[in-house]
Amino acid sequence: TYGCPVIWNAPRLGIQFETSCLQVVNRLGSTGIAATVGDVVRERLGGPPETIGGQVAALVRLRLHRNDASIDAVARSLDMGVRTLQRSLDSEGLQFRQIVNDTRIGRAKELLATEAVSAVASMLGYETANNFSRAFKKATGQVPSAYRHELGRQHREAL
Repeated sequence: TYGCPVIWNAPRLGIQFETSCLQVVNRLGSTGIAATVGDVVRERLGGPPETIGGQVAALVRLRLHRNDASIDAVARSLDMGVRTLQRSLDSEGLQFRQIVNDTRIGRAKELLATEAVSAVASMLGYETANNFSRAFKKATGQVPSAYRHELGRQHREAL
C-alpha cells in the first residue's frame, strides 16, 4: 500500500515510510494537510461515529484544515439546524466549542510528531504560533515545543 519495504522476523511490529507518503492530495491535485497515524487508525478501526458528538468531532476534524469548523457548517453537513444540533449535543452533555477545542488539540498532538510548531498552528487555523502555544498549554499543561521534544525522546527510547 505505501511502497515501503517489508522486514520479516523483526524484533517488533511497525511500519516505517517517508513523511511525504502522508500528504493528502485533494481533488485539485495539490498537497494539503498531512495525514497522521491517527488518521489511519480511525479509518481502519473506527467505523462511522455512532453518537452525535462523535459525528461532530469527525466533521470538525475534516474541516479544520479549511478553517471551516463553524457550528453553521457542521449543522449543514448533518442536515439539521444549529439549534437542533446544540440540543442534540446538550443531551449528550457536550458543547460545540469544547468539541472543536478538543479536536484541535488532539489533531495538534498528532501533527506535532512530524511538523514544526508554526506549521501546526497554521494548519489548525490559529492566527499566530503564540496563540496556538497558549491554547495548547491551557489544554495540556505543556507548551507544544516541550510536547514535541517529549515525543522525540519517547520515539528514540522505543528504538
